[in-house]
Amino acid sequence: MTVNIIKHNKGILAKSLFLPAMLFAGLTACTDDSGINIPDEPNKGESGYITITLSNTNLTTRAEYDESGVTYLNENLIESVTLCMSPSAGDRTDNDQAAYMQTFEGLDAKDGIVTLRIPMSTELENRLFNENNSESCNVFAAVNVDPGEAKTVAELRNLTISSDFPTEQKQSSFTMDGDAKVEYDRASHSATSDIKVKRSAAKFTLALAVDREIKETTASGEITWKPKLDGMSVMMQQGVGKSQLDPKPEPNMDTDVYFNSANTLNGKYTFEYDANAQEPAESGLKYKYDYVQNIPLYSYPNKWTGNEDERHGTYLLLVVPWSNDEGRTYRTCYYHVPVVPSGTYEIARNISYHINLHVGVLGSYVPEEPFEVEADYYVADWGSEDLEVDIKDYRYLVVDQNEYTVNNENSITIPFYTSHPTEVVAINMKFWRFNFSDEGTAFSVTVTKEMNELSKDRGGKPVFTSNFDNTNNTLTVTHDLTIWQPYDAAGNIVDLTNNVESLGASRKKTQTEAEVKAVTDRIAFYKEVDDDEYSMVEFEVTVQHSDVADGTSGIDQRLYKETVNITQFPGMYITAVQNNTISNSAHTTLEGNGAYGNTIINGRYDPHVSWGNEYNDGVFTQSSVYDNRKMALNAVNWDYSMGLSTENLNWNPNMYLVTITNLPENTEFIIDDPRSYYINNYLSNDNVDSQNLTPYPDEYWKRVYGGTYWNVEKLNNPTAAEIQTIMNGRVVSSASRYNWTQGYKVDGFISAKALSGESPRTLRYYYPTREAMDNSNTVAPKFRICSSYGGTWAYLTREMARRRAAAYQELGYCAGRWRLPTFGEVKFVMELSRQNKIPRLFGRESGVWYYWCAQGAVLVPKRGDTTTEIKIVANPGQDGNPGGGNSAIAPFTGNNFRDHGRFVYDEWYWGSTPIEPSSNQDPNRNAPIYTFTWGDQQKTNPENPTN
Repeated sequence: MTVNIIKHNKGILAKSLFLPAMLFAGLTACTDDSGINIPDEPNKGESGYITITLSNTNLTTRAEYDESGVTYLNENLIESVTLCMSPSAGDRTDNDQAAYMQTFEGLDAKDGIVTLRIPMSTELENRLFNENNSESCNVFAAVNVDPGEAKTVAELRNLTISSDFPTEQKQSSFTMDGDAKVEYDRASHSATSDIKVKRSAAKFTLALAVDREIKETTASGEITWKPKLDGMSVMMQQGVGKSQLDPKPEPNMDTDVYFNSANTLNGKYTFEYDANAQEPAESGLKYKYDYVQNIPLYSYPNKWTGNEDERHGTYLLLVVPWSNDEGRTYRTCYYHVPVVPSGTYEIARNISYHINLHVGVLGSYVPEEPFEVEADYYVADWGSEDLEVDIKDYRYLVVDQNEYTVNNENSITIPFYTSHPTEVVAINMKFWRFNFSDEGTAFSVTVTKEMNELSKDRGGKPVFTSNFDNTNNTLTVTHDLTIWQPYDAAGNIVDLTNNVESLGASRKKTQTEAEVKAVTDRIAFYKEVDDDEYSMVEFEVTVQHSDVADGTSGIDQRLYKETVNITQFPGMYITAVQNNTISNSAHTTLEGNGAYGNTIINGRYDPHVSWGNEYNDGVFTQSSVYDNRKMALNAVNWDYSMGLSTENLNWNPNMYLVTITNLPENTEFIIDDPRSYYINNYLSNDNVDSQNLTPYPDEYWKRVYGGTYWNVEKLNNPTAAEIQTIMNGRVVSSASRYNWTQGYKVDGFISAKALSGESPRTLRYYYPTREAMDNSNTVAPKFRICSSYGGTWAYLTREMARRRAAAYQELGYCAGRWRLPTFGEVKFVMELSRQNKIPRLFGRESGVWYYWCAQGAVLVPKRGDTTTEIKIVANPGQDGNPGGGNSAIAPFTGNNFRDHGRFVYDEWYWGSTPIEPSSNQDPNRNAPIYTFTWGDQQKTNPENPTN
């Protein structure tokens, strides 16, 4: 597998490439002789690849680069790139570890454009685009910087950078960064992105129109002064030489600010005569600025107030020697040249400041108190300044970053640096829905600018507002975090939450792209509903100089525009992560490699056991290919999964992630850490919220038929004979088909790879859910619910449910971190289903089911039943003897009786980055991608739930 790196005008080269071994294997370097063709469109997608093109300039020809001098000065040079990619769906922020991180070195792209092609393995595709069936993911690029120990975008943005601005005129390179979206095309199995990277520094160039002589009137008469034009120089004063990759304009005066001095190597910057300088009459300029600084000055951003006692306002110190005796002697004059226009006190990154100064007076003779002068300023985007050579009023439109996040706020205001009036030229909003079918795959719904206008006219209120304030140079986008009901052109409601059609006893109708499109294509406008939004909301907003947008400037309408992406999160929101799906037969037949879905329980790739019993001559025989001494009965097997059931239960391969930052008033739920303060790896105590480090013992159980139902019983202190009988299989006491007993052994947790401590090891630091009733309404601030692969078909005892949760793993969310939900979490999720916000995750089509929660057995109503109370029908205080039913639909619900299980993962505590895959296998095969791994870790402070 190779990574293609295309350096424009140069060919292909890759040096010192590193790819995580778990994602890519067999990496080789590509060279100019690799035989790989460079496409005519470098950023065009290629099947099987993520193609990312980075550029720091809008210049398009080699002549432009050479003419501007940036090749010699390394201003556009891209030597290395660190890429971070993460799903755009979900609530990932810059502080979360990237799903993919890679550093490419030895690029040597002097023209400022480089194209990277990353092989899109199935695993990488799933990581980046599987969440919510997303059509995009986020990408961040850090250029010409050593990432060091950085693992997140936030850490990369905050990397400390230092320059040779004080000592060297020619820099070896410039640090840059940028962010964008990677657009994914499922049909072509390709993804592309164009990232405009911005330099961390700003650039300053001074051009002078110096009077060839100045008359000074003195008491003794008039004196004529003439400048020594080849002796002029300029130095940076209070420039910023140390900052961050994404610089914050608040330097430390003692460590970050620098001064050029005449005694410093290359400290003085001189001027060259420009024979082609335009005359004022031709150019519209005030003077003929024919002496131009030969090499620019640079500084990282700075901000000051202009107060007299302020120490760090950046300026240029211009030095001009004057002679009044025909050059025999000179007097040096010093001028204070502001780097920005009067009334402005900020330097922005990636901006080229052109300063035109007329020198027509003598300056100060004291360098510490230079004479302040006024100049004319022309400012441009550093990457665009030479594109429109006929434009005299240089233009710029710059935003600090292109990706923004808003948490539980209805509005965001983003500052821009712009030279001309600007307006919003395009905007789209997108939100997600989850309950279109029982399969539950999320799909996005778009609100266009036209829909928004029609919503204002027909719905009475726009869905969102956007405005560019040209007084303050800010973009403001506002959207109320409420549900917006779509309507068609005729005024009929378009239902986005229920397309379920019953197909008898089989699973429910699945969602297809065509079905979704047929529904969403009907949408014409929206009306606001008095209910909180429950998905993230995304905006893509493009702003542009108004006179460029309307064509009156004569400038290419593709230029002077910026696109920003805004992700808005409500106080409670849901995201879906899909586990892989396959035909149901894979879950109801015996398969040597186990059932598809990457669900692992207690170290085995979870098989869906299916066997029958035959009655011959008074003896039952088992027709399973599995050894019954190794596998438990399917009716009591604590690691036995429902999978994607073909019965009238549920069929949903999604894990749902519920994030709660703000609960509505008068709610019964409490946001807190539901886990015990104490380690308990045994999990058979009636009170698990106690410190108990007893290792998991061997246990022996038997299955007993009790008249009209089956149950299981734990054998306390079994004899050797009983153990031998259990290990040998069934004991038949008569010819009656049902009068027999079978036992089995629970072997405990296996030793496996561990994320901390010695490895391999078994479960060591497990904190179960507190089972006290005062914890019943607690919900974790961010928890993941396992998919239908984790639901149990066979009934579980309370002990089995606890242990199954502790040893459960799905995709890369490892074992030792899942737990039984609280009653509040079960009810919270059930209410979301009743409100059609997510598909049904608990229960069945008809009749009630019981699920274990930390506080006992929960009665779960059937689909569509909104009147039956969701309640606890058995709890530890009832000593395992509740008044439950005795049929398969209403089983006993005590501690040692049987109910179903489904589990949750504390993402708020463990983070959203799963373990790395163990291989790059095709997940469409029945083979595990992830190794069973113990991820439990000891809390550093048991009394502190966040530590």
